[in-house]
Amino acid sequence: MRLCGCARARAGHRTWIAIALMLPVVLTACDNGIGGLTGVSGSGIYGTGSATPGQIRFFTVNLSNDSGGVVKLESATLLPLRGFAPPRLVRIGVEPENSPPVGGFEFVGSGWPPGLGTVALRGFHLSDNHAAAITYGVSSSDVGNVAAAGVRVLVSSGNRRQQVNVYGILGVCVAQKRRSRCPPAFRHQIRRIRQR
Repeated sequence: MRLCGCARARAGHRTWIAIALMLPVVLTACDNGIGGLTGVSGSGIYGTGSATPGQIRFFTVNLSNDSGGVVKLESATLLPLRGFAPPRLVRIGVEPENSPPVGGFEFVGSGWPPGLGTVALRGFHLSDNHAAAITYGVSSSDVGNVAAAGVRVLVSSGNRRQQVNVYGILGVCVAQKRRSRCPPAFRHQIRRIRQR
């Protein structure tokens, strides 16, 4: 079985009101891959927030399907962000397109699901010309700064499989006592990475 995930950045940008500027990333077909899968947002979206050890921080990125057919979401893993300790992926789910759009919005929560309409990612069928918000939760048992670049989703269509990188940088500052905001230096560091 061959997995491929060729990505190229698309030129245009759009500003969304949530937290971030979103830059589309288009996954093109490789040999036996699946074309037409778009991860919104690319390196343009980011969020930072604070948490206590073990507390979950949720973040949402979006995946749209223009492949010409239904694709099945199989599994997902966290994308590491170079230079940062990774958090632990503890929850992941999908908010179908008919749910209220939450692209780029992040918040702290300790329960699951984080919103109405959240369903399991594994086995979710994403129809052609539809989108789904992928909400993932991370946590860390250690005090310090952790960050992730987004999620890598394994999708399938018939006998074809492909990994899709959906980028959305999430930085979490973990402290014994919950802060209202992360320190400015950490926020600036994440913002600088987002702008590259």
